[in-house]
Amino acid sequence: MDRPATPETASSETPSPTVGCSHSCESSSTAPPHGIALRAATPHLREWLAAHFDACSDQPDVFEVVGHDMLDRVGLAIADLRRPDQNSIDAVLIEEGVPADPWAAAPLPVVLERMRSPWFPAMLEQRTLEFEYQPILEIDGDGVFGYEAFLRGNVDGISIGAQEVLLAADAHGCLKDLDRVAREAAIEQGAQIVRRGHALFVNFLPLTVADPIDGLSSTFATIDRSALDPDRIVLELVGCQIASDVSHASSMLEKYRDLGLRISVDDFEGDIRSLDMIDRLRPEFVKLSASIVAQSLELRECGLLRAIVDRVHESDTLVIAKNVETREAADTLRDIGFDALQGWFVGRPHPVDIAEAA
Repeated sequence: MDRPATPETASSETPSPTVGCSHSCESSSTAPPHGIALRAATPHLREWLAAHFDACSDQPDVFEVVGHDMLDRVGLAIADLRRPDQNSIDAVLIEEGVPADPWAAAPLPVVLERMRSPWFPAMLEQRTLEFEYQPILEIDGDGVFGYEAFLRGNVDGISIGAQEVLLAADAHGCLKDLDRVAREAAIEQGAQIVRRGHALFVNFLPLTVADPIDGLSSTFATIDRSALDPDRIVLELVGCQIASDVSHASSMLEKYRDLGLRISVDDFEGDIRSLDMIDRLRPEFVKLSASIVAQSLELRECGLLRAIVDRVHESDTLVIAKNVETREAADTLRDIGFDALQGWFVGRPHPVDIAEAA
């Protein structure tokens, strides 16, 4: 694929900062909690708590759940509550003999997710993140031109999927740290992909970055330390994450582009608002929403897909189809005008050594 000229880069020499999160990632304690203290401000939720749990003797508006099965008991009890009501119940973990700290309270679903993921702080601190790399095939070119890095957690040899890792990071208040550490690990582990001339698509959460340059200083340091061409690194973000402030996103991404990186927008919906966003961001790549592609192929109504692809091409942006699983689909997408394909038809995600050998 044609690539824009690479500007001079000013990679930082700053080492990766120490991982530290806003909640339990800072704590070295691994002792399980003694119980959960619950409280709600609205009368109907206080009545609901009173019907399911025992009130504290000295604080009748606080309800305490203890025992080895407390997570299951609370989880089953709130299953019938609407999500807004669940989030309106404050919860805090308590240790035996230690008064509950009201300043540590958080919405109940968040506290439950922390309890389900006691492995997360150590995983992040020790950086036991692993990646698998899925090939992206250029349709009218020389074959595979890039790979997307897919996150996996590793806890005592057990693989944990990306969605579970992200949920845990959010509950522990560590999304910013996970985003940074994962970017660095994806680049380090996938360095040989870049050295062989392929593009490396690395997922990026723009909402976790306050300052465009300082926020990615450790990422640029990783690229520099690995002696990689930044033009081969593609930051991939989901369009809905930046839709609320496209002007800020455009300014941020332009700075990254000036430093040599390229940009990909994932889960592109193809509606008028999304097309306007592409006109303003002008990313090098767009990955069309897999649901839109699948629906169009199933109904054999490809006029909309062709119109979207043609419109995106007006911004000099290349269009990638995801979740392509059959040759029939690949042939149809080629005829429509897609530039590249990603999915099991092209290849499944694999560790870097297997992915490169495939």
